[in-house]
Amino acid sequence: MLKKFDMDSIFLTITTSMNRFSTSCIKRVKDLMLLIVFSAVALSVQAATYYSGGSGNPTDKNKWWSNTAGTLLPHPSNFTTAGDVFIVQATHTMSTPANWTVTGSVIVNGILSSNKHNFTFGVFTINSGGTVNVNHPFIVNGTTTVSGTINFSSDNKTARLMNFKGDVTLNSGAVWTEPASGNGANNTYNFAGNFTNNATTFTAVGTGLHTFSGTSKTISGSKITSIPNVAVTGSYTNNGTLTVTTALSGAGSLTLGTTGILNIGGTSTITTLVASAVGNTVNLYRRSANLKGNHLPQSDLIRQRG
Repeated sequence: MLKKFDMDSIFLTITTSMNRFSTSCIKRVKDLMLLIVFSAVALSVQAATYYSGGSGNPTDKNKWWSNTAGTLLPHPSNFTTAGDVFIVQATHTMSTPANWTVTGSVIVNGILSSNKHNFTFGVFTINSGGTVNVNHPFIVNGTTTVSGTINFSSDNKTARLMNFKGDVTLNSGAVWTEPASGNGANNTYNFAGNFTNNATTFTAVGTGLHTFSGTSKTISGSKITSIPNVAVTGSYTNNGTLTVTTALSGAGSLTLGTTGILNIGGTSTITTLVASAVGNTVNLYRRSANLKGNHLPQSDLIRQRG
């Protein structure tokens, strides 16, 4: 027996399905259009790279160009856009007449001097051949990588704080120089990240305190890190050679890894010194070192030199 079809119901069902399909398509198209708009906006505000157009004042936005030839606009509208990169080119010498804060990155291939003003950078790089002269408070909020030369000083007898909040890496070819006397010899240095010293020359012979304040960080590298006054207020593992010629202090902990060497030439009042790993060495060059802490090394791992 043939079944009687309700044509009105069939038409209604088809129409409803088509409407649903149409609504779904329209929604997908709208979503796609929104994605395109958002992508365009993102591209318009994405990080840019700017190059010095010549020697002079780095705080002058008109000194920065969008190509190496110094001919392509735009200039940066500010120095605070996250991710922007500012490159001091190899033939240029730049010196600040005012404090300079860059939220993004500063890369130095030429010469950059603070000239009695503060530097605050997001990420800081000195490439081989580049030189940076700092004589005022200096802050790097991110990583610091040095393959060139950095010279620290002060414009007067006032101690300046050099504050490295991220990892510091000194590559082969790096020259790190702190003054032994005069202005800047009492500058203080704070390291909150890992410290890797593979520098060609590392000179830290002033009286200023070097504080290692990070948590679960390391000191490493092939170069001997020799500093007169060291305070560990965080927790560090020394996998390289750390020489403290005057005073080792701090309420934090210093742990020697299996390859760690600690040379103490003066006093030691650090709260926690852990040197229980097999293979490390503690050299005491003064009988008044007065080691204290927990998990001190076995007696045959402590070498009395003085």
